[in-house]
Amino acid sequence: MRPPLTPASGCSTAAPPVSPQVYRSLLQERLDAIVEAGAVGVLAEVRHEGRTYRLSSGKAERGGQAPPAVDGRFRAWSITKTVTATGVLKLVADGRLSLEDTVESHLPGLLPDGDEIRVRNLLNHTSGMAEYADDLPFTPQGLRATVPEPRDLVASVAPRGLAFTPGSEHAYCNTNYAILGLIIEEVTGEPWRTYLTQQVITPAGLGQTVLPGQDIAIPGPHAHHYATFPGDREPRDVTELNPAQAGPAGEMISTAADVNTLYAALLSGRLLPAESLEQMLEITDDRPYGLGITGRKTPRAGLRYGHTGSFPGYRTQAWSSRRATTQVSMSLNLADTDQQDEPVEEFIDAAFCP
Repeated sequence: MRPPLTPASGCSTAAPPVSPQVYRSLLQERLDAIVEAGAVGVLAEVRHEGRTYRLSSGKAERGGQAPPAVDGRFRAWSITKTVTATGVLKLVADGRLSLEDTVESHLPGLLPDGDEIRVRNLLNHTSGMAEYADDLPFTPQGLRATVPEPRDLVASVAPRGLAFTPGSEHAYCNTNYAILGLIIEEVTGEPWRTYLTQQVITPAGLGQTVLPGQDIAIPGPHAHHYATFPGDREPRDVTELNPAQAGPAGEMISTAADVNTLYAALLSGRLLPAESLEQMLEITDDRPYGLGITGRKTPRAGLRYGHTGSFPGYRTQAWSSRRATTQVSMSLNLADTDQQDEPVEEFIDAAFCP
């Protein structure tokens, strides 16, 4: 395995400093480009050199006039994995769980290969488990339907066995985090939502963040999201859906400010002991996913930490420098998810390296 990536501080290339006014204008220009590329709307919060910039572009709803509210809530999707992983690592730090514990030791009989999969394999997506989300119905009715609990979702794919020997390869899989939710419940005796709220969300100071369970609504101000279903000519509104289908892998609803606050609290050491945080951030060129967090290195902005989340009609991004001196969190409300990659990356690069 290659040595760990070294976090960069600031731009990889020398650049003169810019004023806050010029920086904000640059960010707004890059955000507008995302809408020009096809997004219905986008909101973002950037923290840079002690200042906070809250911006939006486009519309909160197709056919409407209002822009996305900069303090609006959105579905964070897989950014939830960082919260779940932090909760698991707190249990490890407290001596109630080990990264080398097997699934079988905590959830006997759940998986045919449970004695081969360790907690570490679940956290860094090296378990070889099959993806339960591939079997969920993608229909307007299915998205709003009551969703089976994580144990049932895991059980539905368990008979398929493992795609590879645990630890030998990496394959991103939501099933891993559904299993982690079950392990949290077995170790703590509490529902996983209760534990993560009390041990991660509240201590981090995330006042606008919730794990809504089977509630299909997004509470408070929010943008609308759209997806095209098979046979449809026009996108349909998918703002209201049952997020429990994502569970510990992606259920969370949050705001741009709360997401930045989460990563600032995490990376500053407020949520985990130094040793646990170091393990979480073990990222290499050939394994860019740590324990519930990913690293991305760009030529201009160096290495940043965070997570992304996506679902038809939705896209979220959260990135921080190692010391959280620069942070970006953003949510796109979409009707077409195919055209925004380049302008989104240009916005993030501009935030880290104006």
